[in-house]
Amino acid sequence: MSENTISTAAAKGDDRNLVPVDPASALSFEDQALIIWKKQRTFIVGTLIAVAVLLIGWFSVRGIQDGREAGIREAFGQATTIDAKRAFARDHSDHALAGLALLAVADDSYANKRYEDAAREYPSAAAKLNDPLLSGRARIGEGAANLRTAQSAQGEQQLTALAEDATALMAYRLQAWYILASHAAGAGDSAKARDMIGRLKALDPASEWAGLASQLQVRLDAESPPTALDIPVEPMPPSSPPAP
Repeated sequence: MSENTISTAAAKGDDRNLVPVDPASALSFEDQALIIWKKQRTFIVGTLIAVAVLLIGWFSVRGIQDGREAGIREAFGQATTIDAKRAFARDHSDHALAGLALLAVADDSYANKRYEDAAREYPSAAAKLNDPLLSGRARIGEGAANLRTAQSAQGEQQLTALAEDATALMAYRLQAWYILASHAAGAGDSAKARDMIGRLKALDPASEWAGLASQLQVRLDAESPPTALDIPVEPMPPSSPPAP
């Protein structure tokens, strides 16, 4: 095809041999971005606003929660009396610190020989305590308190269940056996007391509770058993055995 033929075809609009060109390919990056922005401006702005609202809401809720937690912890620290601890547990019944406050209330009842009150208060504390160290304290306290009420048989069952519970902390299992042995000795049942001492030592013969049990064994051998011991509810024994 000659140059004249090509020129004539082009003049007549014959574009069969022409390659189409995308107008956008001739634009710069900035120009293309501007075109996209104009087309999608409403969607982009709306998305950014939505994200901003979500972030502001999240930080606001987080700030409120942190502030509420700090306030609760401050209130717990200021509850220094038993009445204040009761009020704290009532006002913040859905918080984990309520269980700790109720545990302190129950301990106070036990220490002041209000055993029937303590026997009711320890289960209330245990229901709000998830930590095994604290919930175990409540189980020990409930059983020991019941031993000193008309529900002594129930207390013995509770402590025996704890002592035989392989999932419980060893310190509490040993203490439960010691409390049971002391209670049996005080009730004049030396055979039962010896059996409990044997079970305790079988669990951990080198523990401090085993040392206290050995002293109780000496008294049983001397036919001088204790009468009514005030058994501690703490997870570890005192430095010296409880006085008769």
